[in-house]
Amino acid sequence: MATLKAELKNTRWSDSIERSILDQTLSNGEAVSLKDVVSTIGATMKKVATKFGNKIIALSESIYEARMKEGRIQSGIYY
Repeated sequence: MATLKAELKNTRWSDSIERSILDQTLSNGEAVSLKDVVSTIGATMKKVATKFGNKIIALSESIYEARMKEGRIQSGIYY
């Protein structure tokens, strides 16, 4: 079965993604499996969501650490 490589830098959404699948299919004479295409796109979306979530968590942790440091500085000034 032909599969679609859904790397973000090479993925083209809209009509061009359909054209890309068709070109891949016609180039080697294999049938396209919708299951393979959907699972590849789903896996890519999962990777993107995981990376985005990890960045948000890292940002939240750094903001928390900055607030704690600021709180220690402020408490040292007034007490």
